[in-house]
Amino acid sequence: MKSAIFSAGLLLGAALITLDVKAQSAGDPYYVVIGAFSSSDNAAKRISSSRQYNLAGVAELNPARQLHYVYVMKTEDRTKALAEAERIRKATRFTDTWVYTGLLGDAPKVVEKTPEPPVKVETVPEVKTEPVVVEPPQPVAVTRSFVFAIADSESKRQVTGEVHVTNAADNTKIGTYRGNQPFSFTYTDDPGTWSIVCDVTGYRKWEKVVPAGSAVANASGQLVIPVDLVRMRTGELSVAQIFFFKDATVMLPDSKMAATELLEWMRDHSTAKIRIHGHTNGNGKGPIISMKKGSMDYFSLDNTEEGKGSAKTLSQKRAETLKNYLVSQGIDHKRVEIKAWGGDKPLYDILSDQAEANVRVEIEIIGE
Repeated sequence: MKSAIFSAGLLLGAALITLDVKAQSAGDPYYVVIGAFSSSDNAAKRISSSRQYNLAGVAELNPARQLHYVYVMKTEDRTKALAEAERIRKATRFTDTWVYTGLLGDAPKVVEKTPEPPVKVETVPEVKTEPVVVEPPQPVAVTRSFVFAIADSESKRQVTGEVHVTNAADNTKIGTYRGNQPFSFTYTDDPGTWSIVCDVTGYRKWEKVVPAGSAVANASGQLVIPVDLVRMRTGELSVAQIFFFKDATVMLPDSKMAATELLEWMRDHSTAKIRIHGHTNGNGKGPIISMKKGSMDYFSLDNTEEGKGSAKTLSQKRAETLKNYLVSQGIDHKRVEIKAWGGDKPLYDILSDQAEANVRVEIEIIGE
């Protein structure tokens, strides 16, 4: 049965060590890699999910393959790298971890041979007056307070959620910020143009490119960027950013934010009804780790038990976990239905580098 977060490293080969001969130079470090992705957003997700295992993930570009490698160790010691990769494969859900040696980064350094020093020729120094050098003024860093004002476009009430910000000029990540909470941003001259994405459960995905310097200050001096979300309507479906432990019906701690967004949406729209669709990657049978009866640990493996079952059973239990969480927080159980699909409705081929997206929970509005 496939993990809720499917590693793209599987497609790079089953071998524990990958060498790029063309890029490799003497003295290249060894990297313990837990995933490789064509999308920087997916690489960022892998970094986030690695934290539950106390791993400090870093993403850098492999220029030869144009893939973002996420690694958790960089060392000159080959034996140490192999041992760490083996430990991670056994102790975490990153079972495709491998060791790579070669060049990483947008502009990797290549070791060049040091040229022979030139023959020194003795000359009589020329006496001359040194010119006065005037240093150009250095740009002054400015720190300003920004806030993303996330609100329902109809009711104008604040909405709980996060925004993901990248630099529109070079697509580099700036950060992820909580809505309606100020944050500091330091820049020189111009904060630049931001590409902003806000995907809150219960609302249509919001995307916009905004010149950050055009934001208008509020009474507190904070530069406000409005994010007006449009409520989903009956029959519309959205993919919730809710993920689960491998072979488990327990949600990952990183998913608590998205679960809270759905909860707040259900509270704000007290007559709405939803259907939770559970999906897996493939239809194989395997172990299923479930919460023990009466447990309220929706985001922890501390109080679980292991059984076996089909992919459809796993998708059913995962949808039930999300429903039970909502009910435990005061949502009427009659407002929430569930539908289990197993692996019958994949978005991508189960062996593709995008197969991770097949493991998902979708929220459908079935009544308002």
